[in-house]
Amino acid sequence: ASTWAEKAGKGTMFVSLDPKPWSKEAQAEALDALRAEFAAAGVAVRDGQWGYRVAVVEDPDGNTLLFNYTD
Repeated sequence: ASTWAEKAGKGTMFVSLDPKPWSKEAQAEALDALRAEFAAAGVAVRDGQWGYRVAVVEDPDGNTLLFNYTD
């Protein structure tokens, strides 16, 4: 992404969860469960901002995965 020059040449992907039935609460619960799953597997997750809150995961190849949170 040109907005993050330090990431030039590496992939960035936004991932949105779509729980059914959809609600802000259901999405927050799904993201909290995903964070817990990552933590249990030893995956580092940090908080970020992209005009809204995101959970940020770096994969072993240096790609950045951004999971969005509703506010």
